[in-house]
Amino acid sequence: MRKKNIVTSEELVRGHQTKGIAIISAITWLFLYNLLPEDFWSKHVASYIPAQVQYITASMLMSSVLLIYFYYSDPLFKRRNSTSDWIKTLYASNLLIEKFGLNLHEANALWFKYLNQWQHKEHPNHSFLKKSHSASYNARLVYFIILISLLYAIVAFLAALYSLKTQINWSFFILSIVFALASFVLYFLNRPPKLKDGILRREPAGVWRSVEESFLQCRSLFELEIVSKCKDVECIVSSIEIGAQKWIR
Repeated sequence: MRKKNIVTSEELVRGHQTKGIAIISAITWLFLYNLLPEDFWSKHVASYIPAQVQYITASMLMSSVLLIYFYYSDPLFKRRNSTSDWIKTLYASNLLIEKFGLNLHEANALWFKYLNQWQHKEHPNHSFLKKSHSASYNARLVYFIILISLLYAIVAFLAALYSLKTQINWSFFILSIVFALASFVLYFLNRPPKLKDGILRREPAGVWRSVEESFLQCRSLFELEIVSKCKDVECIVSSIEIGAQKWIR
């Protein structure tokens, strides 16, 4: 099998992360451009480099550092909170836990071995793999934009308060309002679900609805193609191994 027929999950993830850095860099540039005067760079950084170049460079560096930390910590999918608890209820591996009593590690190992087969471009489920990655990373990105916009709103507001000592700078107040509004509007349109005591208290909206749809599609395919056809774990392992030999090896 030729490697060019495989689009790995790592490649899909890198693509979404690159898009995230570009978008957050643009937002950070807007923030820095309106917060810092152009002579800031010549006074405090380097006078021989054009100010716009330094704005862009600073924006990309800040965004890269923040996003790398955010993606590494992955609070939406790895940490314990209402949203991550809800996401875990959508996992296809739950089918193996419920039907065969496997532990989480065993169930995830089998599910991901099956999912990895979808990396082949000619696999009938390849589009579902791409859709699943797109939905989950769009959700991460929107969540981070909400946080970063709120952070920039607070910084701009503090800068506006500080300007009261000398000469009030109304543009800082306007900048703070713009970022605060952007944060709240995005949150309202993409409200995360709220799961409490195993009961869904708030339905997902926006990007979270897309996450729900894509994850449930993957779960349904796993159930239809593998789980429903097997009566024991040995059958599951054998079925997944046959598929792996066809699509991966």
